[in-house]
Amino acid sequence: MARMSEQQTETSRPRSKLSLSGRDIRFLLLEGVVVLIGVVLALMVDEWREERSNQRQADEIMIQLNAEIATNLAELELSFATVSDRLKVLHDIRDEVDGSEMFLAYLPRFQGYNTPDLNQSAWERAVSLTVVGRLPAEYMRDAFVIYRGNGDIVGLDGDINRLIYSENFYLPEKAFVAWAISERIMQQQVGWLHLAIQRHKRFLENFSPE
Repeated sequence: MARMSEQQTETSRPRSKLSLSGRDIRFLLLEGVVVLIGVVLALMVDEWREERSNQRQADEIMIQLNAEIATNLAELELSFATVSDRLKVLHDIRDEVDGSEMFLAYLPRFQGYNTPDLNQSAWERAVSLTVVGRLPAEYMRDAFVIYRGNGDIVGLDGDINRLIYSENFYLPEKAFVAWAISERIMQQQVGWLHLAIQRHKRFLENFSPE
């Protein structure tokens, strides 16, 4: 009787709120799976959005670079024509540079020196961004060659300035030396400008959209 009374007491006790039935456990597991799937989907959506944003940024970089290279091409072609014409005049006055006048006096005859005004702001922005790695390797390689060559052309400004501020430019007895230096610089310009024009044209043919 005592044992039976104990069993009746145990069965009559209220069920603990912490105990879970099999149905409750299945429900919680299902709820956990749903939450996990929701988190995964949210992460996938965020990653997809970031991917699209990065790709749009990379596409915009390519558009800006192509536009800058096209603008530089027009500037290079203008400079090539200008320097070629002035070099021809410089050759024509060779025999006149006899030491009677300083070379500065001949400057108006061949209209001085010319260097193209080349822009590289789009390139500098591009290489500072991580998304530039999304651009094709061949595209970036050829762009690097173009901008490095442009830097060489613009760098000839230093040679011109050194000549202009040297005694060769102002002493009559040094006039022919100044003429020879001018010829060398301008011949170098013509050669580099020609190569740069070809590089720019090939680049735009290969990488500009149809």
